[in-house]
Amino acid sequence: MMSFEERLNLITDLGELEGFANRRKYFSMLDAWTAGERDLILRKKFELQTVEWPIGATLLKAAQAMSAKMGTLKNSITKGAGNVPAFVAEIMVQQLIGAKRQNTFDYDMVMPNGARVDVKTTLTSVPPRYDYDCKVSAYYKQDCDWYAFARVTYELDRAWMLGFYPSAKFFTDADHYQAGDPDKVSGRIYQKECYVMPLWRLKGKIDE
Repeated sequence: MMSFEERLNLITDLGELEGFANRRKYFSMLDAWTAGERDLILRKKFELQTVEWPIGATLLKAAQAMSAKMGTLKNSITKGAGNVPAFVAEIMVQQLIGAKRQNTFDYDMVMPNGARVDVKTTLTSVPPRYDYDCKVSAYYKQDCDWYAFARVTYELDRAWMLGFYPSAKFFTDADHYQAGDPDKVSGRIYQKECYVMPLWRLKGKIDE
């Protein structure tokens, strides 16, 4: 008989994992997952939905050209220096989800079904983990349908597509912090008002 870890390691897509994780919906007599088993399921979900993307010379050149046409973003934490990583992430997401670029104040691209997607990019020095956070500034709430979250290395050699979340639900489901508040897990102090959600809660795809 296979162990829990052996069964989990055989799962190769999010649909299969969802059925495995929610097995008590169909077989109520089964025991609930332990805290350790649930943690491993969340790690597996994050592993399956995260896409690592090498940043080659062509992609970087395209992002630099796009950045050169754009001024410093208002209220940008990176004061304009983050424009190139942001465009790297947008190009990556666009290619992964088959969207059409339509850069506006509120969103970056549009899906074939009309869903408007805005990409949120974080610079990083390490690969992402399932228990890291994504966040959205409370400065304004954009008129889009979905947020896509990505991370790009400071060296601009790797990027990760982390997942998606409906924009309207993000502000009700995420933790809300005011400037000066400590994070409830890490204790770090937030410098600006924002909404924060752990990466494992993100969705692996944009639902129709």
